Amino acid sequence: MKREAKRRKREALLLLVCLIGLVLLFLASSTDLLIKEQEKEIFHISIIIEETGDENYVNFRKGVEQAAADLNVDVSFVTLYESNQEKQQLAFFRREQQDGAQAIVLVPVGKMKSIVEESKSNSVPLLLVNTEQQEEDVYGLLSPDYRKMGEDLAKEIGRDWESDTLVCLIGEERQSGVSQSFGEALSSALEEAGFHTEILVKGEEESLEEALEREGWNEEKRFVAVALEPGNLEEMAELLSEGGSAGSRIGGLYGRGSRISILNYLDKRIITGIMVTDEFSEGYLSVRYAVEAIRKQPSIGVKQLESYYIEKEDLRKAEYEKMLYPIE
Repeated sequence: MKREAKRRKREALLLLVCLIGLVLLFLASSTDLLIKEQEKEIFHISIIIEETGDENYVNFRKGVEQAAADLNVDVSFVTLYESNQEKQQLAFFRREQQDGAQAIVLVPVGKMKSIVEESKSNSVPLLLVNTEQQEEDVYGLLSPDYRKMGEDLAKEIGRDWESDTLVCLIGEERQSGVSQSFGEALSSALEEAGFHTEILVKGEEESLEEALEREGWNEEKRFVAVALEPGNLEEMAELLSEGGSAGSRIGGLYGRGSRISILNYLDKRIITGIMVTDEFSEGYLSVRYAVEAIRKQPSIGVKQLESYYIEKEDLRKAEYEKMLYPIE
């Protein structure tokens, strides 16, 4: 009897131990009472561009969003109230620092001295994107080579047209720095090849059609048009699609940018050819390098992205299709 009682007592004790073990395993697997899950660090990054909207940054933003998901980043994407306003961008830069940005990605407007000094004094890493301004005391620069882009486009125009063709470069009254670099390199390369170039500057308050009429481009000149800004390329393509006097004068239309509307006009052969870059990768790398800057990794220096010339036939090629129509 005593042996039987001891055996039952041991069995009961063993059962109790098993029950306690099961309860502890449940608590460990379903709560953080016993084992606390390690919290992932969240990085706070601000991206400030030079424009009032993100029409030219659609693929760039897709890359940013993918990197943010992969790297646990909270991204603030900031546009200006007016394009290319240096003072306004400086004000937004200060605001983002005060709101706790650990690193700032900037598409700069104008001179960088004040922004660079404040970034340095507040120990907030600064990554420059889409610019040719190579500043000291910044974490790095990530951008296409816009001068090379202009030179490459000039070569393509030279293959399509006789060297005595008139080329109209369409720019803005308040033009971005990259468009200026792109236009200067393009104009210089075209003139070296024997082309005659003229610049049409569109005023802030006028349409492209009004600017063409003001300068007499709709009357007797036949020319090739190159838009230095993506917005002007889209506007000129829209004019050509509607017909009218401009359409009868323009032999070919070129530019840069990969807005969906621009790609659609290229597909319809209204636009002859464009220069593009891998904007998805640029957005992704912007966030990745900003995180590296927060982690105090060595400076990336200057990293230049490749640019490519494409025509209608290239839109369905796998390497360009993936770049122009990325899926996050």
